This record gives sequence, structure tokens and C-alpha cells, in this order.
Amino acid sequence: MTAGIEEEKAAPPLEPSPIRWGRPYEELTSDEKAGAWFTDGWSRWVSGRQRWKAAALRPSDDAQLIQEGEGGSSQLAELVAVTLPSSLPTKEIRIYTDSRAVANGMAIWMVSWQMHQWTVHNKPIWGKEYWQQIWQEVRRRDIYVYPVNAHQEDISPTTLYNS
Repeated sequence: MTAGIEEEKAAPPLEPSPIRWGRPYEELTSDEKAGAWFTDGWSRWVSGRQRWKAAALRPSDDAQLIQEGEGGSSQLAELVAVTLPSSLPTKEIRIYTDSRAVANGMAIWMVSWQMHQWTVHNKPIWGKEYWQQIWQEVRRRDIYVYPVNAHQEDISPTTLYNS
């Protein structure tokens, strides 16, 4: 240690995320499409209360999963939306989301959050219980995530189902 500077401790290398990056919907086989879900979330103020809604759509059969709540942001609703398909008994789940925060959280940051007891700089991460649910779910099955651009004029299936 030199004059007031502490030695920096080397952080242990992180294991790769158990959630892998997916690929465009158009490239999936029909079996893979059966486990593909396009998710979205939004919030708005209604009578002085912030209300949110999370939704997941499976284009292969037009199945829809919806959850609503109070007191959460659009970002929280986006996170809740990716957890909705986890209640279904499938071998794998392929998530398509327009939330870069959720996609990056799943495929990059989640390992670090789990290793640090779901905190960043000793503060709890946003949506902690939902991230923990995703962490438990990925131990039971394969999960893939793919970021999409939503609300675009592009009419490809990847953007069509996420706008």
C-alpha cells in the first residue's frame, strides 16, 4: 500500500450467464417457435395511481399471458412480462423483449447480482424478487433472450409481435 492508496483486490472471474443470447424469430425451427414469447410492459397513471401491465404473446398459437399491478414503472412491467411464461411446463423458453435493461440483465448482469446477494454497490437491485424468480427458473430449463426493436414500421415477425 502506498501513501493513502489501498491495494485493489482482484475480483473473481464471473461465470457466464446461464441465460444465453437467442437469435431472430425468423431463424427458429417450428419446435423452437413453440417456446418463443414476445414480451412487453407499460405503465400509466390512473386516478392518481401508477398502474402497470405486463404481457407475453406466443405467436405459434396466439397464447397470451397478462398480469397487472399498481405502484410499478414500465421498466418493472417489462421485467414482470419475461417471468410470465415461467409458469408453463416447457423444456425451454425463448424471450423476445424490447427492454435492453431486461435483456442485458438476463444475459450479462444477473450472475454478478446473484453473486452479490442481488445488490449493486450494496443497494438492492430493482425488481429483485423477479430477478430471483428468473434465476431459479433457469436452473430448471434453458432460457434464451433476444432484444428486439419495438414500435417500428418494420413488419418482420420479430418486430410485428413486439409492437
